[in-house]
Formats: sequence, C-alpha cells, structure tokens
Amino acid sequence: MTVCKERVERSFSRAASTYEKFTFFQKRSADDFALFLRSRRIPEPARILEAGCGTGLLTARLRTLFPSASIFSTDLSAGMISFCRSRFAEDGAIRFACHDFDRPYEESGFDLAVSSLSLQWSADLPEAFANLAGALKQNGELLISIPLSSSLPQMRETFHRSGMAYHGLELPEKEAVKKALLTDFEVLETEVHTYGESYPSFHALLKAMRLNGTSGGNSGTPPSVLKTLIRECGTKPFSVTYDVGLFRGVKRA
Repeated sequence: MTVCKERVERSFSRAASTYEKFTFFQKRSADDFALFLRSRRIPEPARILEAGCGTGLLTARLRTLFPSASIFSTDLSAGMISFCRSRFAEDGAIRFACHDFDRPYEESGFDLAVSSLSLQWSADLPEAFANLAGALKQNGELLISIPLSSSLPQMRETFHRSGMAYHGLELPEKEAVKKALLTDFEVLETEVHTYGESYPSFHALLKAMRLNGTSGGNSGTPPSVLKTLIRECGTKPFSVTYDVGLFRGVKRA
C-alpha cells in the first residue's frame, strides 16, 4: 500500500484526543523501549531528537530517563503536536514541531535519535534513516521500534478466509529494516517483541484502529467489504498479535 501522508496526518490529528484511550500494546512497547535504553546504560545525551512523538508516550519516558537532556520531538500530525505542547507545557526543555521524517531535518548535532512505532509510515525507509543520520552528530546513536510484516496475521487471515484483499499498511520485514539501516548506521543490536491484544469483536478492533489513528485514513477497503466482515465475524472475541522490532545503531563515520 502506498502511504498517503495527507490521509495519515488527518487520521492521527483526528485521533489526538482519543489515541491513548484506544492504544494498548503501544504503551507496553514504549515501556520496553525505555527499558532497552536504561539497560544499555547509554551515556546521558545532551540533545535528543524524537521522530514521530504521537501523544508523547515515549517523550515522557525519555524525560524520566534523561532528566538533563533537551528533547526536540517531531510528528507529521499537527493534532498530535498540539496535544503534546499542552501536555508538556511546563517543561521548557522539550520542544515540538511538525516534521515529516522523509524530509531532512533543519537542525543537526543531536546525540541520540529515537522513534517509537512511527517509521512504518515512511514512504522511503532508507531516506528516513539517512535524514536521521544527517541530524545526528558523529557517532550519535539511533534507537527505533517498528511493527514488522509478521504483525496482524489474524486480520490478514480473516480477509483471506472471506476471499477479500487486505489493504492494510504494508509493514517491513526485519531484514529489510536492517538493510535500510546499514547504509548510514552500524547496527549494534536487534530484538523482536511480540504483543497480544484481545477485543470484544472484530468491529471493536476496527473502531480502536480508527480512534487511535492507526488505520492511517486508509480508504483502500470499501465500506461494503468491512460491513461484510463485521457481519461474518459477529460478536465473538477477536485477538491480534503485533511483532515489533527494536533496532539500535550508531552513525557511521
């Protein structure tokens, strides 16, 4: 599926006020991200760049981990940036700006760049990594989490069983992410975490994806198809799993 940035921005901006009520594995993933940072004993950075801050789930954890650092958090969604500015209004060491990580950053010299569950929305992952490398100082570190192609097999199977095409976001394979990183980074570590979620029904899952923005404003699936699937799945519980890759790299000399 081709990423339409305009639809993605609208989807997440609309979901800014409901995002955290309808996110579940994302919060656990942010906790694991923070634990990964803490356990690696990464020296406290003076300047941190965050790509795709959303409502600030990771931003808050970064502040706890690195209380002396200045943080520059960016997101494609104007609604998410507005939400974060309000949420962190009393913290003068955190700045926010709308920015698409598929474009170069105007600032550079950051010690650490991070991105949690956002880079799957890149239209050109190698270019996004090049832009993050360009914003880092020499030997600066990058740490990202990204959903992998093995996520949501239950949803794909539901579409397949009904003879319908699945038009969800095309997620990258682990090796594709690593390959994209290797141009600008020496990859130090990779991990994969699996998260499970259970919903009262298939319809409840679709509603959550709409209200947390992760549908991406996708218009590839006709409403009639979704209605058919909702009817076929009925009111029985529906569970899904997500595989999330954690990647740590250092900028190449």
